[in-house]
Amino acid sequence: AGARLRFEQVSAKWPNDADAMAALGYIARRQGRWDQARDYLQRAAELDPLSQQARLDVPSTLFSMRDFAGARRSVDAALNIWPDAAQLVGIKALILQALGELDQAKDVLNGVQPGAEDSDAIDAIYYQAVYTRHYAGAINTLEALLAQDKATGSPVVLVGALYLYLGDLKRLAGDATGAKAYYNLVRDEFLPELKRQPGNALMVNILALSYAGLGERESAMKYVDQLVRLVPVTTDALDGATWERTRAQIWARFGERERAIPAIARLLKLPAGVLTPAILRLDPDFDKLRGDKRFEALLVEDSEP
Repeated sequence: AGARLRFEQVSAKWPNDADAMAALGYIARRQGRWDQARDYLQRAAELDPLSQQARLDVPSTLFSMRDFAGARRSVDAALNIWPDAAQLVGIKALILQALGELDQAKDVLNGVQPGAEDSDAIDAIYYQAVYTRHYAGAINTLEALLAQDKATGSPVVLVGALYLYLGDLKRLAGDATGAKAYYNLVRDEFLPELKRQPGNALMVNILALSYAGLGERESAMKYVDQLVRLVPVTTDALDGATWERTRAQIWARFGERERAIPAIARLLKLPAGVLTPAILRLDPDFDKLRGDKRFEALLVEDSEP
């Protein structure tokens, strides 16, 4: 709230300052003022149309708002300027995946080579493998990226995310030994680091999912409950919903239908942390819910607001 007031003062004095306008958009997203966030970020992109970050913020926000058509138009306009920008390619692929258009997402991702900073592209490569249940190519890509990053030095959270993704992909591919090795790397690196950064929600999220991957239910639940308490959706509409999605996925993975299904129904109505009927149909995390009439009802496209 304090930052909002200061940036409103800055923006009133310098109404054509794109950075102040973008900051107001970021704050509005966190506070759940989604329409205002969209308007601020669109205005920032208009003020600085050759800023790739400004042009990425708009489709990312529209995606969170479930305006998939608007997000596609926005990212396509940016890709006309930067056709090889991995982050823009990544957000377009994530939009297509959320709609279940996996063949188009595959074409979009063809040839993309993300760097350490290209989180949307890394996410899209991972989810494409998960949703299509074809894992080998993504494993090769992410292992190469991990080797490159470890050679040059990467933030610990990025390396942990790659460990997690590789653990998941190997688990889903049937390589239990390889999966366990990656999950254990997360635990070995993050547990001591979390003592130094107890409020780091990104680390808590990765730990919760890694323990779930190891099948250690009690530890997974401990960390995911800590995660939702740490950043509730009532105080952060952007990350809070994402962490609620993590909790719903972990509940689903352990077959806790009475908890998972109502949580998923709630998430389908929230911005951010986007779940869609298509993702629910495709993601193996939800396989243990299949056959339950309450879950099957959520797979109908009309369930999506």
